[in-house]
Amino acid sequence: MSDQDLVVETVRDILGGFEPFALTAERRWDAGLWGALAEAGLTGVGLPEEAGGSGGELADAVAIVRTLAAGAGAVPVAEQLLVAGPALVAADLELPSLEQPTTFAFADTVAVHPVDNGDGPGRFTLTGTVPDIAWAGVASSVVVLAPAPAGIDGAVLALVDASSLPATDAFNLAGEPRGSLVLDQAGCSGSLLTGAQAQEIRARYAVARAVQLAAALEQVLAWTVQYAGSGTSSAGRWASSRRSRCSSPRWPVR
Repeated sequence: MSDQDLVVETVRDILGGFEPFALTAERRWDAGLWGALAEAGLTGVGLPEEAGGSGGELADAVAIVRTLAAGAGAVPVAEQLLVAGPALVAADLELPSLEQPTTFAFADTVAVHPVDNGDGPGRFTLTGTVPDIAWAGVASSVVVLAPAPAGIDGAVLALVDASSLPATDAFNLAGEPRGSLVLDQAGCSGSLLTGAQAQEIRARYAVARAVQLAAALEQVLAWTVQYAGSGTSSAGRWASSRRSRCSSPRWPVR
């Protein structure tokens, strides 16, 4: 069994201890599941140990996200492992505690102003509304990709402390929080990015969502095949009949 297989088995074992439930405004995520994953070090997989992560490869992080998506785990692991965490590391920004959830959002209409000078990581203030934030109100930190200050090419990657910021109530079809944050000269650490670096982050975000969708669809397919062959559906009864006929002397199995 490979290291990746062991990671997947560990995630499945943890998932087995937490029954899926319908998300509501009062219960927006599975805090217990997140706590168990964090205790096992799985909320930092794929991020370098020297930066505060758990080590491992990108493929390991993808395997964790796939397993949780297939099991309907209501936790922001995809955002933390595949987008926010790697983006912060690449920008040489300090990772927040990986035991607390961090999410990612695009802040295309937010105004960004530098607080200090310098080409590397610095301080910025952000003003405006960041919409459609996955797990808004749940995540303690939000990594945002915003336009660069006026007169500067590229973009800014900023780490916003959202622990004391109220989020609006909005949800997707699965009941997952998708609220907004209103920032009023919110001070945060950040780093200037080139256009190519910003595009790479956007691509990472798309990959994260594609991994989740593919895993969920594969699970639905497995359930459909299982149901079709169970004898409960008309297709299942037909399949059962065919198997019965083909296993009889009149229908020898070839």
